[in-house]
Amino acid sequence: MEPVVPPPAGPAGCIDPRQEDPTVYPELDLGGTTPDGTVLEGTFNFLAVDTLAPADLARAEFTIDVLTLNREIMRVARKSAYTGFRARLREYVEEKENGAGAKKLTELREGVLDDRHLTVFSEMRRQRQFLPDILALFERAPQAIDWPVIRR
Repeated sequence: MEPVVPPPAGPAGCIDPRQEDPTVYPELDLGGTTPDGTVLEGTFNFLAVDTLAPADLARAEFTIDVLTLNREIMRVARKSAYTGFRARLREYVEEKENGAGAKKLTELREGVLDDRHLTVFSEMRRQRQFLPDILALFERAPQAIDWPVIRR
């Protein structure tokens, strides 16, 4: 067996989630509504944030490519997760407004936070101002904006 060799010195090619916030570099294309009212369909692909400095833009694109984050099976899974999160959030809002107890609301919240695609939920929160139906749900249940997606 060959020994493990560290990479050469220099800037990292990939984003290192242990050292830097990976949500700063790529964003998930959820579509949405532009300020002029144009509705854009989401691709559910990760895209490099276009306002990044050139070196960071290259690292984001490289990471997306190396990890093949936009392969079809993942894109479809993220699209399905989006519709699932929207439905669960809607259920949470309806139960909350109908006077559900803390135990029921905790159960519904845990149902969201137990999903495998929490990046989708995080992006829904981050991009809510461009997603009118999602924004309306978060306005009715603002506590969901602060639900922790990272559990220790």
